Amino acid sequence: MKRKRLLTKLCIVSLTLTLLAVTLATPYPVSATQTPPKPEMISTSGYGVGGAAYAIFAAVGEGMLKKFGIRFRQSPVATGVSRLLAARVGQTDVAGTSLDTFFAIEGLYDFADFAWGPQPIRITYQCVKVDPYAMATRGDSGIKTFADLKGRKVPKILASPNSDLMVQASLAWAGLTYDDVTVVETTSYPSGTLKALLDGTIDIAPMAGGASYAHQLASGPHGLHWIPMPLENKQGWKKWLKLCPTYFPQESTIGAGLSKDNPQPLTSYIWPVFGCYPDRINEDKAYWITKAIWESYSLYKDISELMPAWNLEQALKQPCWYPWHEGSIKYLKEIGLWTDRHERNQKKMLERWAALRGLWDDVVAEAAEKGVHHKKFPEYWLKKRAEKFPGFWQPMD
Repeated sequence: MKRKRLLTKLCIVSLTLTLLAVTLATPYPVSATQTPPKPEMISTSGYGVGGAAYAIFAAVGEGMLKKFGIRFRQSPVATGVSRLLAARVGQTDVAGTSLDTFFAIEGLYDFADFAWGPQPIRITYQCVKVDPYAMATRGDSGIKTFADLKGRKVPKILASPNSDLMVQASLAWAGLTYDDVTVVETTSYPSGTLKALLDGTIDIAPMAGGASYAHQLASGPHGLHWIPMPLENKQGWKKWLKLCPTYFPQESTIGAGLSKDNPQPLTSYIWPVFGCYPDRINEDKAYWITKAIWESYSLYKDISELMPAWNLEQALKQPCWYPWHEGSIKYLKEIGLWTDRHERNQKKMLERWAALRGLWDDVVAEAAEKGVHHKKFPEYWLKKRAEKFPGFWQPMD
């Protein structure tokens, strides 16, 4: 009897040691972390009804509802600044946007205003566009290259710094400035700017290859022409990247007027990202945002030729310009997608942001002491910022 009890104890000890060894050998054990409670709904600020982005977000939401029973509500918002504002004030959980998030984190352009400054945004998901986001004109406009923009009507897109910078970069590519063109202010994107291109109010606009407006233009009486951006034009690309550093060359085959038989040298970027404010979204909800979008991918991936952009495994192999939310990192560690490379990048970005925000606080106090008018503050801040942080942040190694 004693021998039997001894053997039982030895078996228990052996099993315990085996389980301990397995646990220690697993870098991010799923079993070691309890899944947080599932939210009933996740909300995002998004794009206009009828556009490709709205349809894509709706497809993702349908997949999340089928897989997890989580409702994904998107609120159409006209501009990048407004989308981020919705997340900032808590109207939505996340902002579905991209480079405007980068500018907000860095305190640049519209976010150099006294009411903004470097924002503590964290992302919960990242995609990489498989279609271009490049410059388009009407096919019968006579504009074939960026140099042909001289004397033409170009948009000044208000409250959408990403799209507006693309217009400026297009001019810079050909050595042009606003002085060489007729500037037309547009107040919303896509409904205002792209509609203006369709009706001829402007002659060029940033456009996604998969956008409904692109297909509408391509099939209409005027046709669609993408302005080529050949990789061998190194000077052109140098000027472009100075203003739009997060873009990359793309041999585009997906989108209106594009195919494997008719590829065009264009550009694209990381889009969308779902950014949030950590004081608004806790770790549990950020965890579920990442989990729900990724684990329902198989249910929405075939809805459109654009959906491969949502493959998180592929997206995480690309450069990352944004710090991640801790709740999302927790999930990515569980499924083995968070690497040492991501950890190094996260640390560098958080350190940079803390230094940026510290500088912002000092500049605000200094401006108040010197009586700098609020309208002149952005210029004052950007000058001080450039002294300490010349150039843009570079992505991970």
